Amino acid sequence: MEVLLLTCLVILIVYLLNHYYFTYWKRHGFCQMDSPMWLLGNISDLFFFRKSFSNCFIDLYEKYKHHKYIGCYFTYKPILFVNDPEVVQDILVSNFSSFTDRPRFVDEVRDPISTHLFNIGGQKWRELRFKLSPTFTSGKLKGMFPIMRGCGKTLRDFMLKNNSNGKNVFNFIDLFAKYTTHNIVTVIFSIDSDTFDDPDNVFRKISANFSEPSKRQHIMDIFSFLVPNILHAISIFNFRSVTANVNDFVMNFVAKIVKHREDTKFQGNDFLQLLIQLKNQGYILTKKNEEVEQNGDKTRSENINIMKKLTMDEIAAQVHVFFVGGFETSTATMSFCLFELCRRPDIQKKIQEELDNVFGASTNFDDVTYEMFNNLKYLECCINETLRLYPPLSILFRTCTKDYKMPDTDLIIEKGTSVYIPAIAIQRDAEIFENPLEFTPERFMDSPTGNGKANGGFYLPFGDGPRHCIGERMGKMQAKIGLASVLWKFSVEYNNKEDFGDMPELQKTQFFLRSAKPFNFKITPRI
Repeated sequence: MEVLLLTCLVILIVYLLNHYYFTYWKRHGFCQMDSPMWLLGNISDLFFFRKSFSNCFIDLYEKYKHHKYIGCYFTYKPILFVNDPEVVQDILVSNFSSFTDRPRFVDEVRDPISTHLFNIGGQKWRELRFKLSPTFTSGKLKGMFPIMRGCGKTLRDFMLKNNSNGKNVFNFIDLFAKYTTHNIVTVIFSIDSDTFDDPDNVFRKISANFSEPSKRQHIMDIFSFLVPNILHAISIFNFRSVTANVNDFVMNFVAKIVKHREDTKFQGNDFLQLLIQLKNQGYILTKKNEEVEQNGDKTRSENINIMKKLTMDEIAAQVHVFFVGGFETSTATMSFCLFELCRRPDIQKKIQEELDNVFGASTNFDDVTYEMFNNLKYLECCINETLRLYPPLSILFRTCTKDYKMPDTDLIIEKGTSVYIPAIAIQRDAEIFENPLEFTPERFMDSPTGNGKANGGFYLPFGDGPRHCIGERMGKMQAKIGLASVLWKFSVEYNNKEDFGDMPELQKTQFFLRSAKPFNFKITPRI
């Protein structure tokens, strides 16, 4: 009898606790999603690998988009799911001061490589953002353009060589991964990495580690982004944001290169050299008239400790996030763009006509200038449309950093609450974009947001506001060079059209947007 009573008591306590945690939003006056699952909340599909990260949030959006915002639970953690573009704009831009951070696991002691610009918050983020902003000015990008153009030429030459040897079908996800890895390593370190011909290239292995995570790593990524407090609670297990071999390689390689440069007084025209400036003097030298974009951050320079210098761990962390961010976003953007261009050869032909017109009589890729690439307006529209349909990071995250009263209501978002914005679902909403699943680059010809309106929280491939992606221009230039390198010399088509439906199937163990199938496309040299 005592055992039975004790069992009943335990069941009752578990029930009451479950009910208490899963009624948080109701107690605070918000609507909430239906039927959170015990222990897992509203995202059980992610844990059981039934849906991709993107499709999970698209389905939640479609079911609840009649709510401007609605509460939900990821495990027992309350999350505010925001659907309305005006509320999105309010959170990301207008009232950014209440939502400055991301809900991301950071452990400076056990996992120093996690302390990069994407992850950190508060004053540390403000100082680092301010210091890194000169890294991505138009002047710095123009200075790095010859390096990036050379990487595009390497991609083109690799395809020409293989085509002359009888190969006319490539997995373009893998091919673009080799190109972006080669480009990023060159831009960061000024190292000519042999990512195309060497299957054992260490940098290609590192990038493959990011793009092909194990199921265990996928689960850890979910916890890291969605419920980082649980990882803090179990930090005795020594969780790391990357595998030990990746962590050790990046930390040791960066330290070795920095020491070599300081010992030999070598000055590279690359990203690492700018970070070395931050290590040695605390700021990056810019030209007198060079514009530094702070993306709307109202933090004034006098609030920044400009003399504070970066540590070696902080340098390695920035190299890591630059590598991951540049690799995943550009590889996905180019791959999905080419997928759509295979489906729409008429659009592909327009791009090729633009390339012929802008590049003129040039036959050598070395003759193509930075200004010529800036004049590829239709290709840029195609990239923007790809980013609308296939944003590499399909959901945006913010943490409420101080209690916030929702406009025109008495509802309060409490400090510490996570806010999620399903960017991919908003960008595919028929009420916002006409025929949203059709690839229509023309919608961006006269509108930077694709629908003729000023950005109101509905076009978000790089986020918005002060935490807008600092490397947007670099990423888009990398994608533009890669696509131009291919399409200037080749026409591309599906190798087997039956392999693909209207929309590509997405990987279920990948945080970034990525096709579950290889993009095997056939190339034909242009005459």
